[in-house]
Amino acid sequence: MSDKVTTVRFPTDQADALDTVARVDELAVSEIIRTAVEAHIERRRQDPEFMARLKARIDQDQRLLAKLGKN
Repeated sequence: MSDKVTTVRFPTDQADALDTVARVDELAVSEIIRTAVEAHIERRRQDPEFMARLKARIDQDQRLLAKLGKN
């Protein structure tokens, strides 16, 4: 699996705090961000309301695709 590069902009204070945490924890900033994103995704997976909205969005997209597929 190849990595995807994404640019993220942080307010200066937040970027400075993140750099400090990374140095103290002896981790790359990118590793801290990946860990935080993975934790956020996992929280969303555990959220029934989010999962219901996800299912509704998928159902809507499938209906739209079906309409587009009709000639």
